[in-house]
Amino acid sequence: MFSSMWRNGFGVGSVRLVAAVVVGGLLLAGCSGGEEPSVPAPTTQAEQEPADTETTETSAPETVEPEERPVPEEPDAMKIGDKAGAIAAAEFFVEVIEYDAVQKDSSFFSKYAFGECTWCNEYKKNHQKRSESDFSLTRYVFDAEEIVDASFVGENSVMWSIPIRANISSEYTSTTDGELIKTDQKLTGDMYVGFNDDGWLLVEGDFLVE
Repeated sequence: MFSSMWRNGFGVGSVRLVAAVVVGGLLLAGCSGGEEPSVPAPTTQAEQEPADTETTETSAPETVEPEERPVPEEPDAMKIGDKAGAIAAAEFFVEVIEYDAVQKDSSFFSKYAFGECTWCNEYKKNHQKRSESDFSLTRYVFDAEEIVDASFVGENSVMWSIPIRANISSEYTSTTDGELIKTDQKLTGDMYVGFNDDGWLLVEGDFLVE
């Protein structure tokens, strides 16, 4: 099992976790000093009466729904724990991440994440934080290069290391004022996938994002 593999000392190096994107805004208002205020000139009664003003209602920002995409389906190649199955699993997990990122929670991703996966648990934690923030992830594109290689790295289990190279584009929309924030990042590293009686799991991620 994967758990015994970790206890026996098998690891994937120092995991470089993907940090959550924190977006915030600060509006500063000030005034210049140093000059004494001038004395206002006398005014007439008519001038003192406030003019009629029209009141306008401030409309609430339009709600932007996350980009809709079909639920990923496991390919037939994932039924076997060989190299082809490992590559198919990695490609599928990329789709899972891309789909899950814009959902309200990470329950779909959690179905395929190994319980002791440090990167997976950090991803779920950041997903929860974002869902509680004032910004909604409305678009997320995980544009990965074609996966053509896999290395067997299991000791007492079937586990493969898959190199991943991808460009990630994200769009965050403020739920308070509709502000749109766009980010573009490059991801490189390795995805570790494991196969057991229940199928394939994402065991760990060793990724660098810049």
